[in-house]
Amino acid sequence: MKILSVLQYKKVLAGVTGLAFVVSGVGVASAVSADETSPEQMVSASASGSVYGGKSDSSQVVSTERLENIGQVLENVEATDTTARDMVAELLGGSAQASKELASLVDPSLDVSDEAVEQPSTPAKKLEETLNTDGVGLLPEVNETGEVSIKDVETGGEFSLAPAGAQAETVEDGVAVTRSNVGASVSHVDGDLEGQIVTVINSENVNHADFTFDIPVDHHLRYGTDGKLDLVNNQGDTVATVDAPWAVDATGQQHLPTYYELIPASSTIRQHVDTKGATYPIAIDPSWWWWTATATTCGIEVGALMATGGVAAAAYISKIVAKINKATKIKKVADAVKQAGGAKEYAKLLAKRAYGIIYDKSPNWIKKLIKRPAKLTWNQILIADTISLSWDIIADLAGFGSCVSLVRGN
Repeated sequence: MKILSVLQYKKVLAGVTGLAFVVSGVGVASAVSADETSPEQMVSASASGSVYGGKSDSSQVVSTERLENIGQVLENVEATDTTARDMVAELLGGSAQASKELASLVDPSLDVSDEAVEQPSTPAKKLEETLNTDGVGLLPEVNETGEVSIKDVETGGEFSLAPAGAQAETVEDGVAVTRSNVGASVSHVDGDLEGQIVTVINSENVNHADFTFDIPVDHHLRYGTDGKLDLVNNQGDTVATVDAPWAVDATGQQHLPTYYELIPASSTIRQHVDTKGATYPIAIDPSWWWWTATATTCGIEVGALMATGGVAAAAYISKIVAKINKATKIKKVADAVKQAGGAKEYAKLLAKRAYGIIYDKSPNWIKKLIKRPAKLTWNQILIADTISLSWDIIADLAGFGSCVSLVRGN
């Protein structure tokens, strides 16, 4: 499961259990929708005196200025270590296809260990200096039992996940490996500040893995859309998300049917996987992240776009231009590019159009955290919509992929 460990900042839009395949996030089998969830199907952090969570009272509110400082630092943090991915690949048996699939499922790790924080120029040190100020500790944590804790950068609320019944084995570069009767689990934080626990299941008698959770008081988990789980506060706002699960087997076969089940009595998320026809072992992964961090990153990423009236200041412009140049073989696209004033101007128009769609699709409380987009005329919209590139692809190319996560989470 991916937790948004250090803050899912750059993405705009997230356990090894004992089988020999990897789980990746197909749909939730439950018939309960986000709007239809009954009280019995919610995991509450405060109902009837039973507290599921409670590590943080979420009372600390961080200033807008500090959020912007955090965003700037996170935007420049890069995670390149592949320790977690390599460990999962080895546990799966090391097939070339499985390793290829894992490249897109397990992001590079960000070492947030005490040792990394003590080094003067590491990403962890830079984050620690920015996040852990004014007595508010917001740096994510990964401990030897495989628990990953991520903090909401605005409130300090803590959302933790851990492989159930796990025994510590090794901790290396901020990546924890644990063992349980299900299999082995690899816990880490990635460069988008997401927490992730990949469990590799080795036994053909096992078709699920359990993850215990701890959430802030006055919050509850409920089934969301497309297989996700939503963490909801007492105002009814979704403030964090557990991404839809995925599952992959030892051969690299994708899309094994998998879904979450909430078990309130034991503060547990159970990930089920249909292992029919799969080759063991199997890898499964839940991941989670806080919306505030993502929204803050989104705001930073579109800063140049809003300040300059285009993406002239962004290095990503060349990526969009390259896509446009390929598409100009189609006459209507070539005409649209000409109307916009050339490929570079068309790229700016596409970026603004994509961000406008993201803004419109975002919930109202998120709109308060991100910048209002520049207005486009109907003619500009028609020109921008000529090319067959989806808004999320354009957003990724333009360098504000984090904003995409906001919409997908919603």
